[in-house]
Amino acid sequence: MIVESIAPFGAKNARSEIKLEDGSSFVLYNKEITKYGITEGADIDSNMIEEISVALYARALKRSGELLKSQDYTEKKLSVKLRSGGYPESVTARVIKSLREAHYVDDSLYAQNYIKYHIRDKSCKRIRNDLIGRGITEDVIDEAYKAVIHDEEDPELLRESECEQIRVLLRKRRFDPETADWNEKQKTMAFLYRKGYESENINLMMKQVEV
Repeated sequence: MIVESIAPFGAKNARSEIKLEDGSSFVLYNKEITKYGITEGADIDSNMIEEISVALYARALKRSGELLKSQDYTEKKLSVKLRSGGYPESVTARVIKSLREAHYVDDSLYAQNYIKYHIRDKSCKRIRNDLIGRGITEDVIDEAYKAVIHDEEDPELLRESECEQIRVLLRKRRFDPETADWNEKQKTMAFLYRKGYESENINLMMKQVEV
């Protein structure tokens, strides 16, 4: 495999990105590049590529462990973090697979914990969108909601939680259904819609709220 280019990577200039003719790339420390004798235009054989891949896998696994010590990651977020650090897609995929099998990354558990933490301060729609943005699939989110609601043993939990959140927001805005004109009601409804609350719950609480 021919090396097309070698360019500095990162602010400290201690590493460089090696791009190959097939469009793939990886990042090594400059001393490693010297050790392997990699230069622009050089031909890297399959044995050297495999050796580099093994070394990068071990490094990426260690880096993942360091990241997971400080916070939980979804598979997508951790993949993005590793890719931004210069690890090739093939290595990143292997690391994620290993961590998934060892349950160090668990999108289902991540979703359940996120729902439990935010169920009383965010709408269901907002929570769902947040989790989708973190790379968690709709199916996993649905199962996570079922697990959380089952744990709480209250099928009305989500609706009651949303209504209470809306009540708090309306009071903060000093919304008074008795004195609010049409424009104020429309602005308030739009504000609550943007936060992901259900129209049925919004209409109900806008009639009931007490300032």
